[in-house]
Formats: sequence, structure tokens, C-alpha cells
Amino acid sequence: MKNDIKLFWLSLFFLLLGFTAIAQKRSFSISPTIGINFPLLDKGLGFHISLNPAYTLSSRFTIESQLSYAFTEIDGKFISGESGSQENFNALAGGRFYILSGEKKIRPYFNLLLGGTLNRRSDYEEYIFGLSTGLFFDINRFLAGISLETPGHIVIKVGYTF
Repeated sequence: MKNDIKLFWLSLFFLLLGFTAIAQKRSFSISPTIGINFPLLDKGLGFHISLNPAYTLSSRFTIESQLSYAFTEIDGKFISGESGSQENFNALAGGRFYILSGEKKIRPYFNLLLGGTLNRRSDYEEYIFGLSTGLFFDINRFLAGISLETPGHIVIKVGYTF
């Protein structure tokens, strides 16, 4: 419960910081996203929400971070066949590389973010190495893409950049 409250206040802080930066030069942006996640080996389905503050260094490279929460209902584990639910809290940072220059209306990019993940299930809780990598499209500030996130989920995301 304490982690949920900390995540809420940290997310609110970055959201307010993003709105403040809108009136300034466009080097800082914030992107809230929502998506559907699928475990790679297990049978299940879940949802994913994230907040991605970013700072542009050049027309092709941006420093990005991600605070995210994912909930997955697992119908059957790969080996054991057990069912249950799983929650993941991610705090990640890394880079974003744009394939096309800044003058284009559709800008595909790759990202690679590393950090930590709190993986919580009904029977245990663990802190593990966190990773998120994916291919996204920025279409007039709307985002759409697919990513691979720890602990082994494929996430289809949509969002908007402020």
C-alpha cells in the first residue's frame, strides 16, 4: 500500500512538471500511455499504464524515463499451470532514438530503458532488474507502439505527448 501511495505522488509530480514545461521550450515533454499486456510464456491478459518524461538532446536522441504500473490476470503458468494475478511497478530510464528527423509528422523511434521492477504476486514479492524496449510511432504527438517489458510481457500502448 505504501508503494502505491509513493507511485501516485511521484506520478502526480511528473505530470505537473510536464504541464509546467508546456509553456517553455519544447525540449521537455511528458507522455502518459495506456495499454494491454500479454505475458510471453503464461496464459493471461492485463493492462498497463505509464508516465514517460523525456528530455530532447538532439533531433534524433532523447533521454527518457518511465514510471509504470501493470496488472495481469494469469490463467495458467507455463510450467506449473497455476493461476492468479501479478502486479508490476517499474522505475526505468534510458534513451530514445528517432529513425526520422524532427521535420516529419510521423516519427518512428526505438527506446531502451533500464532500472528496477517490483514484481508482486499473491504468494511473493521481489525486486528485479527492469527493462523496457520497443518500437513506437509519434504521429502528431499521438503515440502508438509495442514494447517488451519485465518480467516478460509484451505491451501494446497508445498515448499522447504534452
